[in-house]
Amino acid sequence: MPPFTWSISRDGILHSCERRYYFQYLVTARYNSKKPLSREIALLKQLKSIPAWEGDCFHTAGKYWATAQRSGRNPSKQNILDWLRKEMSRQWQQSLSLVGQNASRAEGSCRLFEHEYGVELPANQLECCVAVTSGWIDSFLAWAENVGIGATIRNARSCWIEPEVFGPNAPGFHMEGQQVVVKVDLALHH
Repeated sequence: MPPFTWSISRDGILHSCERRYYFQYLVTARYNSKKPLSREIALLKQLKSIPAWEGDCFHTAGKYWATAQRSGRNPSKQNILDWLRKEMSRQWQQSLSLVGQNASRAEGSCRLFEHEYGVELPANQLECCVAVTSGWIDSFLAWAENVGIGATIRNARSCWIEPEVFGPNAPGFHMEGQQVVVKVDLALHH
C-alpha cells in the first residue's frame, strides 16, 4: 500500500462531498472482487466524464508538445492537432468497445461515463470534443510562442515534464519529517 498522501484536491473533495471522498479514497474496490458492489465501484472509479476526458487530452497534448521541445523538435501546430485528433479518436473508439465489459480486462483504458451508461450523444459528439480541445491547444500554442517557452525548454539545463509523483524520485521536499510531494507539469532549471 502506498504511503498516505494529502493534496489540495483531496482536501477539496473531502470538504465538498464526503460521499465522493469515501468512494474515491477509502473504499477498497477491486475489479476481480467476489462482491458485485466492489466490482461496480472499481468501474465507477475508472470512468471519466467527457469534459474531464477533454481536459486530460489537452494535458496529454501539452506534454507531447513539451517533450518534443525538450528533444529539440518543434512540431507544427497542424502536426500536434493531427496527433490530438488521432489520439482522441482512438480513445473514443476504445471507450465504445469496452461498454459493458468486465472492468478488470479494461484497466488503464479510456472509459467514458457517457458511453458506459448509454447517455444519448449527438452523432458529431467526437468532432465537437476534438474541436473544443483543439481550440485549447491553439490558445496554448499561441501563448507558448508569444512567451518563447519552447526555446526555454530546449535550452534548460534540466527539465522535468510530469515526473512520477510517487517513489524515491518524486518531486517535493521534507518538512518536519514528513515528505511533501508536489505534482509537477513542467519545471525548468537554467
